[in-house]
Formats: sequence, C-alpha cells, structure tokens
Amino acid sequence: MSTTGYSFCMCEAFPSNDAPLSVDDDESWSSDVESWSSDAVQFLINIDAHYGVLPPHAWMDDDAEEGSATDETFSVPLDDLIDDEKSPWIISEMLSAMDVPLYDQPDMIRKISNCAVSMATDSGNVGRRVLSMSVDLQVMWVEEATAESMDAEQEIEFVRATESSIEALEKVRVVEGCMKQQCVICLEEISTGSEATRMPCSHVFHGGCLVDWLEKSGFCPLCRFQLPMVE
Repeated sequence: MSTTGYSFCMCEAFPSNDAPLSVDDDESWSSDVESWSSDAVQFLINIDAHYGVLPPHAWMDDDAEEGSATDETFSVPLDDLIDDEKSPWIISEMLSAMDVPLYDQPDMIRKISNCAVSMATDSGNVGRRVLSMSVDLQVMWVEEATAESMDAEQEIEFVRATESSIEALEKVRVVEGCMKQQCVICLEEISTGSEATRMPCSHVFHGGCLVDWLEKSGFCPLCRFQLPMVE
C-alpha cells in the first residue's frame, strides 16, 4: 500500500476454536500441562488485516478512508513461538509480511507472544496437535500533511539514557532460521550467531550502535520507546 506519511496500528490476538484436536482415540494423554510434550505442535495464526488512510487535517478514525483488507494464515511450531529469542523475530516477520512497519510492531509482538504462551500453558489445550490463534489488525496510514501537523505537536527532547538503564539492556543471540535483521542505526545486517542488544520494546540492534545512540538520545530509534533519562 503506497503512502506518503507514517502509520499507526491496532492489534488484538485471541484463541480461535477452529483447530481440530488431531488426537488418536486410543492415545493416552496426561491432563498435567507439565508433562505435555510440545513436540510437533503447531500454531496456526490467522491474521486479518484492514488498511485505511487518514486524509490531511483529519484525526479521528471516523474520518479515515476505507482501504483494502486481506488475511493470511501462518504455521509456526509451538516451541519456536514461545521461545524468548526466536518469538520476536518470527512474529515480526509475519507482521512485516502484512505491511506493518517495524516501528508499529513492538506492542503487537507482545500481544501475540502473550496469547501464544497463554494458549500453550492452558490445560484445556493438552493433547492438541494444532492451536489456532486469530489476530485482528488495523493499519492506518497518515498522509503527509496530517503527519507534519502531528509532528509539530510531538517534538522530542533528545536527552541521553541513564548509564544503569543502558547496562541493564538484554543481550540476545541471533539464532539460525530467524529472519534477517538489519540494525537501523548503522544499516548493516545483524549476522546469524552474533550477539545483539534488545530494547524493552523488543527492537534489536548491534550492541555498540545502540549504546552510542542511547548516549545521545534515550528513545528507541524505531518506535520512540523511552528509557530512563539523565535529568
């Protein structure tokens, strides 16, 4: 979808009742979630996306011009979707396939990940080979004139993050099989097997690049998530 401004998005993730149990009648399953093997269990994630455009000088959703709609279904192994390192990358890849900008993804990633963990630990799902999740997306593109007027009201004060908040950032290992990730600060690829640094908003960068950035500005380069700042 072609745009000349920026976007804001909304997302809801919830269990769907469409998935079959796929369990043999003569197979014995424990009712204890702790003993349930998640091997070969798949999540089927149906993403239903609706797109719209907010014209210049408009603000409320009622003023939005209705755009297109599409839905896609993604199959993801349960173990990967609830893995702390793999999950954000996998979900981000799905959202990117639905034309959701990176800076709008962190909250969506958290919602989808939380839903997946909740479903995976629900005793009512013991024995299921397929877990079905529905995700409703609304992607609203803001045209350039509107974007400029919003930006004028939302100036950012660039103050460095505190040393303690920078040191507390999570270090992650980029695992094989995840989507290729680019550090948006240096525009270089974050290599598979290398160590990267993750912000609380889930965005990942080269460690050195992120430290240099945060020593100038306490905001995430992608989504403006704010770390504690020097007063």
